[in-house]
Amino acid sequence: MDKYRNMLRKRIHSILSTWQQQQTVTGEELYRFYHNIKGTAGTIGMHDVQHIAERELEVYVNQKEEAFSREDWQPIMNDLLFFFEDAVEKEDESTKEDFSEDLPLVLIVDDDIEFGSFLKDKLENNGYQALLALSGKKGIDLFYDMSPRLILLDYLLPDVDGMEVLKQILKKSMREFIPVIMLSAYGSEDRRNRALELGAMDFIDKPLIGEGLLPLINNRMRFQHRIISSIMNDELTGVYNRRFLMQEIKRSVSRLERKSIAPFSIVLCDLDYFKKVNDTYGHSIGDKVLRAFATSFKDVARSEDIISRYGGEEFVLLLPNTSASDALKVTNRWRDVLESRPVTTESGDITIRFSAGVREVREVTHHEEILKEADFALYAAKAQGRNKSLIYDEELMMEVANSPIHIIVVDDDEVVGAVFAEHFKQKKQIANREVIFHSYITGESFLEADWYEENGYYFLLLDGMLPDLDGVEILQRVRATYPKDKILISMLTARSEEEEIERALNLGADDYMVKPFRIKELGARIEGLVERVYTR
Repeated sequence: MDKYRNMLRKRIHSILSTWQQQQTVTGEELYRFYHNIKGTAGTIGMHDVQHIAERELEVYVNQKEEAFSREDWQPIMNDLLFFFEDAVEKEDESTKEDFSEDLPLVLIVDDDIEFGSFLKDKLENNGYQALLALSGKKGIDLFYDMSPRLILLDYLLPDVDGMEVLKQILKKSMREFIPVIMLSAYGSEDRRNRALELGAMDFIDKPLIGEGLLPLINNRMRFQHRIISSIMNDELTGVYNRRFLMQEIKRSVSRLERKSIAPFSIVLCDLDYFKKVNDTYGHSIGDKVLRAFATSFKDVARSEDIISRYGGEEFVLLLPNTSASDALKVTNRWRDVLESRPVTTESGDITIRFSAGVREVREVTHHEEILKEADFALYAAKAQGRNKSLIYDEELMMEVANSPIHIIVVDDDEVVGAVFAEHFKQKKQIANREVIFHSYITGESFLEADWYEENGYYFLLLDGMLPDLDGVEILQRVRATYPKDKILISMLTARSEEEEIERALNLGADDYMVKPFRIKELGARIEGLVERVYTR
C-alpha cells in the first residue's frame, strides 16, 4: 500500500503547487479534489484523510460556482497534509523505528551541485524524499509550495543569503515545527550563534564527517512528530486535546456563518465521582478509567464525530449535523456501552458513569459562550443526581441558577448562632446564589425540622458536643438520609484530637473547624468551600 500512498502524496503536492500560483480556486475544483481524495484514501486505508475529505465535500457541494482565496482553503489543506503524514507514520512505527517507509520530504538548499546531489542520494537511499534547490529564491519557493518536513540550508548562497532565507521561512517553519539545519563550510562562532539565535535548530560544519547527519535528521523528525502529536492529541488518552477542540469549534462556527454546514452540537462530559476512583484505587487506575472512557466513544461515534479531552476528567464531543435531541441519544447509547464494560481491577470492577451538558449550535456564537452554556447544562445534570445528560435551556438554567444556598448552624451556644447570622445577613450571596441562614440549638430540633428542599444547596456546621445528640451522630443521620451532592458538612468543636477529626472525616464530613475561631476567617473558609463545590 505504501506505493499508492506515496503516489497520492505526490498528487496532492502537485495540485497544491498549481493552486499556489493562482489567485483563487473554484468550489468546483475543490469539490473534485476532495471527491477523488475520499475514494483513493479510503481504498488504501488512509481513513483520517478520508474523513477530512468527507467533511470538506459537505462544505463545497453547494458552492461550486464560488471562488475561494488561499486564506479560505489553505488551513484545511494543512490539516489534511498533517493527517496524511501522521497516518503513514503511525503505521510505520508499529514495524520500524525509522522513517524508511514513510518517505518524508527533505528540502536541500545549496548552490554546490555535487554536495547537494550527494546529500540527495544519501537521503533517498535511507528512506527520504529529497528536493534540491540551487538558489535561495528557489528554496523559498519550494518551501512554500512543497511543505517539506525538514530543511538543510547552506549559509552562503549566490542570490539570497542563507540567513535571509531563514528569515523569510521562519514564521511558517516555527508554526509548523519544521526543523531548519544550517550548513556552512566556514562555521565561525559568530555565524553559528546568529543562526541559532534567529531560529535554526542546528548548525553543522562542512565537510560532513561519517554518518552523523542521518541520525541527526532521524532524531529531529521524531522530535517533530512528538511535538505535533502533543499539540493535537492528549498524551494519556490518545484522543484530541483542548487546543485542537477549540480550533474545530471555531472552524465549525465559521462554516455555520457561511451557511456551508448544518447546525451541530457540543457535549461537555464529566466523569461522576472520579475523585473517589483516584482516592480509592490510586491514580494509575484513574488513568486506566480515563482511557477506557475515551476509547469507548468510538463504539457509538460516526466517522465525523470528534472527542477531545477538555481537562482532568472532562471531555467534549463535537457532533456535526446533530440536533440536541440526537446528541442526547448518543450519550445514552454511550452509557449503555460503559455499563456493559466495567473497568476490571484487582480490587473489583468499576462501572464508569458520567454527566453531560448538551448545547446545540444553530447560529453564530462565540466558542467560549458555547462551552459555558454546555457547562451550565452539565452542572444542572450533576445537581439532578448525576449519570444523566441535559440540554441547555434558558428556563431550566434560570431555575438552577436561582437555587439558594442554605447555611445551617447546629450549636447549643446561642452566641455562635447569632454571630454567624449577622455575618451571612451582610453577605446576602455566595457563588451568585441567595444565602438563607438557619440556626438550631439542639440536634433533635434540627432533625425534626422540615429543613431540606429539593432545589436547595446546603452547608451544615455541626457542633461536636450538643446537650442531646453528638454532632457525629447527626452527621451519620444526614449522610444516610439526604443526597451527598447537595450538602456540605463541617464539624465545629473545641476539641482538636486527631482521632476525633479522623472519625468525622471518615463518616462523611467535608471539613473540620476548631474553636475558638475568628468569624471573618471562618466565614471566608465556608464561602471558599461553597464556591469550589457548587460552582464550576
